[in-house]
Amino acid sequence: MKYINIFFIIFVSLFSCSLSALSYENVEDLKNIAREFIINSVPLETDETLEVNINLSDLPAQLAKCSKKITAKFPNEFSREKINSVELSCNDAPSWHIFVPADVQIFTKVVVAKHPISANEIISESDVDYAKANISRLYSGYFNDKTQIKGYVAAQMINSGAVITKKNTRRQQLVHKNQVIDLIARKNSIVVTMKGIAKSDGCLNESIIAYNPSSKKTMEAIVIGFNKAEVIS
Repeated sequence: MKYINIFFIIFVSLFSCSLSALSYENVEDLKNIAREFIINSVPLETDETLEVNINLSDLPAQLAKCSKKITAKFPNEFSREKINSVELSCNDAPSWHIFVPADVQIFTKVVVAKHPISANEIISESDVDYAKANISRLYSGYFNDKTQIKGYVAAQMINSGAVITKKNTRRQQLVHKNQVIDLIARKNSIVVTMKGIAKSDGCLNESIIAYNPSSKKTMEAIVIGFNKAEVIS
């Protein structure tokens, strides 16, 4: 009889522990729900990657087991660049909802300096490389393709590894006001080159006003190279 009582006590204890374990949500499961929701809900552009870290330290240790599917949503005024929590809710009795702290970072491909670039130095594709950067720290505009830097010069000293941005670069002026330039006029297969005078400064692919001394007319042209512009017909 004594052994039966001991067995009964052990059985009841184990059964109670099992019930207790089944009565509360597993914290790791809540973490996975929040993480999967973020991964599936945050839109990403080409070349962007997502890094998600869920902080379990602030989660309650005991949440009633939800018999229905736990729902997840972002707090109001959601912005993909500023995600710091996910709201999980149980629409069962007893109902509950919690905010799960999250650290979400979006990385994108950017153009960086391969080596130090001096101020006023023309930047070429051989001067730069690609790297991943957190978009929340890219404040001044950035380049994500090496070909985009064509026609730019360093506006200041750029250190090796620094992100190339619109702030530390400027467009290179290929045509200067009152400078004699080559004007190219095209009509069908006929190409005519003449001398003209630039009436405004211009960078690559920018529109300028030019004066043709021969015809004594002003015309609009697109800068296509050093001291060279093509007349807009």
